[in-house]
Amino acid sequence: MAPSSELYDVLHPSSSRRFRKHKTIILLLLIFPLHTLYQNSYQVPRIANMSGEPERKTISVAQLSSKPMEGQRLRAKPTQEQMANHYNSTTSVDNTPSDAVGEKIQMNNMPVDNKEGSEQMHDNNSTVPVQNETSPNRANSETPEAGSALSLSHSSIEEETSTVTSCPFNWSKSWLQNPRYGNIPETNSHTLPIEGPLLSHSNLQALLDQQRICEGDCPFRKVSDVSNLKAEDISEEEIYIWTVRLIYVSIYYHQHRHAIQEGAERKISLSKDNVDLSSTCSTEMEEFKVGTFDYECKDAKYLVTQTLHGGIGAMYLFRMLNMMMSALATDRTLVVYGNLQNNGTTLAGPWLLSSCDRQDLQCEFQPLTGCAMSVEDIQTAKPTPHKEFRNFLRDGDLTKSDPFPEKVLHFQVGNTQINDMNRVLHKMHSIASSLIDELNPNDPRIPVLRKATEGILEQKPTTGKEFIYSDSAFVQAYLMYVLRPTKEKGEELDTSALKDIPPNFDETVALGLPIRGSDKCFRESECLQFPTYMHLMDEIWKESVMWSANGTAHILITSEIPDIMEKAHAFSTNETYLSKISFKPDWITNTNDVRQGTGSVFGESVLRNRNKGGGIILSALSALKIQMRAAHSVANCCSNFHQIIINMLRGGCGMQPTNRGQCLHKRKEPIFHLHCWPKSKRKEKSNRLAKLSAQFNRSSISVQDAEQFLWELK
Repeated sequence: MAPSSELYDVLHPSSSRRFRKHKTIILLLLIFPLHTLYQNSYQVPRIANMSGEPERKTISVAQLSSKPMEGQRLRAKPTQEQMANHYNSTTSVDNTPSDAVGEKIQMNNMPVDNKEGSEQMHDNNSTVPVQNETSPNRANSETPEAGSALSLSHSSIEEETSTVTSCPFNWSKSWLQNPRYGNIPETNSHTLPIEGPLLSHSNLQALLDQQRICEGDCPFRKVSDVSNLKAEDISEEEIYIWTVRLIYVSIYYHQHRHAIQEGAERKISLSKDNVDLSSTCSTEMEEFKVGTFDYECKDAKYLVTQTLHGGIGAMYLFRMLNMMMSALATDRTLVVYGNLQNNGTTLAGPWLLSSCDRQDLQCEFQPLTGCAMSVEDIQTAKPTPHKEFRNFLRDGDLTKSDPFPEKVLHFQVGNTQINDMNRVLHKMHSIASSLIDELNPNDPRIPVLRKATEGILEQKPTTGKEFIYSDSAFVQAYLMYVLRPTKEKGEELDTSALKDIPPNFDETVALGLPIRGSDKCFRESECLQFPTYMHLMDEIWKESVMWSANGTAHILITSEIPDIMEKAHAFSTNETYLSKISFKPDWITNTNDVRQGTGSVFGESVLRNRNKGGGIILSALSALKIQMRAAHSVANCCSNFHQIIINMLRGGCGMQPTNRGQCLHKRKEPIFHLHCWPKSKRKEKSNRLAKLSAQFNRSSISVQDAEQFLWELK
């Protein structure tokens, strides 16, 4: 467009009279930008009450400085050198963010509960009914991304037109004003560890205590004092538990590193020592529906997927594990969303086993990350190319190039396990080493931590074992992390355990007996009759030379079978059976167990009982919690849920450190050699029957006959 004649005359004066006429205009054009810059460098614009009426709030020069404030943690992609030299002189802040805002800002639809379930999983897609309009809207509660500085640099001042708040959080306008996938409030999750090193005594204990399926005195949560010990003097078992803890904390760091710096910045702004700013920030968080555990995480790259329909075992040992490994390997923050709509499009339906209005995983479990993504970013995420992505996970190297530059990728790799953990383990080793570098060099734990860190790379083979990942410290730590109950559910679990565990309970004479039956039998696994399980309990009692003063053994029974306790009581009133075992059984079970009679999430009884007794997921978690109290445990490892029990026992969640659990098929007696997916194992079944025939000296025998002969020969 050609310049106007007036502007042309100003820029190209043709006479002194015309120049004098416009001299004032020239001066104003030169002076006005300087005046504007001066004002902008001391004031932050905001929109008051979303009315469009601008306000300005003066803030101090210290808040505009690009220098980090004292006590502030720098968590946005620090270098190893930064991490090694950081936190030696942090100053604690005695103030915490207000939770009142978070309580009011419940996000919308998110799915939650389920028990073990079928091995098959189903995408939570648009075919699932959409939540009605009366449900809370989770899509408007997101968080800012970590890495944004509390202080405003010159570049942020120049871009301040995108800022719509007075609170110096440096939130982007688009993140504030558009729908977000937000988190449950801090009061129901946890407070970010923003002061001091992540591995400091207090921060480490707080992180471990988030896992409330484990009792407080279990090896995983109870950190022993190693200050007076040398690394070589500590047992291999203790070093192994430290390895599990370090992986657990490293996963936490990976998932929250972008939120932690924002948490430090937010805490300073919400400080009680700065009443005016704290009030302003709290008001604006409520106005824009920013929850107390929502962070923008501007520098984060994401791997996202919708919640699956499936039991805990199938979901967490298949696709969720793949997703976490993929996120770690590609340096992306994992976000799993559910019950989410945007502009009339259903991005994910409700989780069928949820027990709260969100209808997603956060009804039961703590958020995987503090980052609250833009719903639009989720909706427009690029699907991961199946072949290329799997090849990259196996052979790729992010230090050389990233073949997937997109900010958000949608996970599409599938349910089959990713067997090659090498890149993931090196990632965990690198993070753990850097977190140790943050500690004071005189911290007496460092030699032990260094030794435990080396254990991360000592991954055992995944084949030829009891089950895939049966000896993986990574998988054990991963399960500890993803199965962290919300504070509310954690309290319910503790209350349930107090009710179910009798005052005279003695863990040294407790036998763990989880039983998977119902629809699992003859489709995904062979099954046994109840007396056969009790025959095994007696064999373990004698093998372990167990003894109690009153001759009683605590039998910890958990199962989805509706009449499992009727079977137990029938056994305990049968004098023939009782006369042939070495103890008197004392049945202990989770009394709030739904016992829905199926592992399928689509079963009518599941949908009918989804909220009974606190929900099916709470029922499953209480079963896990009870099984952590046994001195010896057996499990049907055709069940993924039972594999979780064994993994958590071996990761230090069990109260008895020597209880590693045992798969039935690893017993010496052929009667317990159950086959998974038996219809495809005809040869193996024939071999088992041949062994039973030889054991009982019969030319022909069935498994049911063999179960009866066990008692006749006892």
